[in-house]
Amino acid sequence: VYVVYGALLGGILGDIKGSYAFGKLAQRLLDHPDADSVRAQAMHTIPCLTLLWGEPLRDVAAMALEAFEVGVETGELEYACYAGHTGTEYMYLAGADLHETRELMDTFAEAMARYKQDIPATVHASWRQAVTNLSVPTDTPAMLIGDAYDERVMLDRHRESGVVMELANAFVNKVMIAYLFGDYERAAEMADEGDGYLETVQSQADVAAFPFYASLARIEASTSTADPARLLKLVARDQKKMKKFADSAPMNYRHKYLLVEAERARVAGKHHEAQDLYDASIALARENGFVNEEALALEVAGRHYARLGRDDAARHYLHDARYAY
Repeated sequence: VYVVYGALLGGILGDIKGSYAFGKLAQRLLDHPDADSVRAQAMHTIPCLTLLWGEPLRDVAAMALEAFEVGVETGELEYACYAGHTGTEYMYLAGADLHETRELMDTFAEAMARYKQDIPATVHASWRQAVTNLSVPTDTPAMLIGDAYDERVMLDRHRESGVVMELANAFVNKVMIAYLFGDYERAAEMADEGDGYLETVQSQADVAAFPFYASLARIEASTSTADPARLLKLVARDQKKMKKFADSAPMNYRHKYLLVEAERARVAGKHHEAQDLYDASIALARENGFVNEEALALEVAGRHYARLGRDDAARHYLHDARYAY
C-alpha cells in the first residue's frame, strides 16, 4: 500500500519527495513476515518507483536485480521478469558498461521467454536493441532495427495491442538513439509523438530520461526549423520537471538539468554562461559515475566550441569525450 501511494505521489501528483518518503517507509516493512508472499514485487517496485527520487540510480538498479533472484525463488515470475528488465534498464541509464549490460539483458530476455512473460519481454526488447545499437556496429544506428526489436514492425503491434506502456518505452529509446547518433530532427519528431505516451511511465526513470534527451534534440532542431519558439517552449516546460528531479536527487539528475541549461544559453547567444554550465554538468556527471552522460556533455561542449571556431578547445573536449565513451 505504501509503495503504491508513493508511486502515485511521484507519478500523478508530482510530489517526488513524498514519493521517496513513502518508499523508505515501505522498505522498512519488508522485514515483516506478511511481506513474504509479495517480497519480489515489493523489492522491485519500492526502489524502481520511489527510491530513484532520492538514491543513486545504480544502487536502485542493484536492488531490482536482487528482486529478480528472489522472484525466481518464490515463484513470483512476473515481478521477477519486470525486475530483471528494470534493473538492466537502470544500469544502462546510470552509465554501466554497455557490453555487460547487453549480456545481462540477453540473459533476462531468455528468462522472460522461458517463463512466458510476454509484456515485460516486449517492453524489454526496445531497451535491448538500444543498447545493442550503442555497442555493436549496425547499418541503422539511429533506428531501433535489429534482432531484438524492429520498430518498423513493432510500433504497429503496440498500437494494435493497446498497451501504451510498450509504446512509451519504445519512444524513450527512439528519441535517445536518434539524438545520440546525430539525427536531431528525427529525435525531435519522435519526442512530439512520445509525449503522449509518457504518462504510463511517470514513476520510473524514463520520466527523466525522456525529457532530457527530448530537450537536447529540440534545442538542436530549433536551429533549423521555421518555428523554433515552439520547440524551445517545450524545452522550458520540461526543464521545470527536471529542476524538481535535480533538487530531489541531484546525484542522478542535476547534471542533466545543467546540460540542457547550457544548450539553452548557447542558442540564446550567452556563450560564457553556456561554457560554465557545460563544465558544471561534466563535473557532476563524472562525480556521480554517469560516464555516459559525462561523455555526452563533453561532446556537446566540444560542438559548441567548434561552432565558435575555437578549434583547440573543441579538440580538447572532443578528445575527452572519445575517451569517456
